[in-house]
Amino acid sequence: MASVYVDLALGLVVAFLLLSLLVSGLNEAVVRVLSIRSKFLWAYLRDTLDGVADKAPSWLPGSLRDVLVALPFGPDPRPKHSSQRRPPTPARCPRRRPATP
Repeated sequence: MASVYVDLALGLVVAFLLLSLLVSGLNEAVVRVLSIRSKFLWAYLRDTLDGVADKAPSWLPGSLRDVLVALPFGPDPRPKHSSQRRPPTPARCPRRRPATP
């Protein structure tokens, strides 16, 4: 009788594991195709660090429709790539001499 319950428990664990792997894979595929993760990150950082005033709308989507329609295909909140060369490495600061008493 106990083996029936063990079989049922193992079957449920395996079923939930396979279902969670399937759903996670589909979620990652959608996120990767639409490039939503990086856009959410930049939208959050831009809103947090720049501040959202009354005149400037928030970059973060307000509804599920905005997540699936406006964010992937709207204006990109990520900064533009610059074709300028990287600035030269900064000069090293001179070492401080220990104070003599």
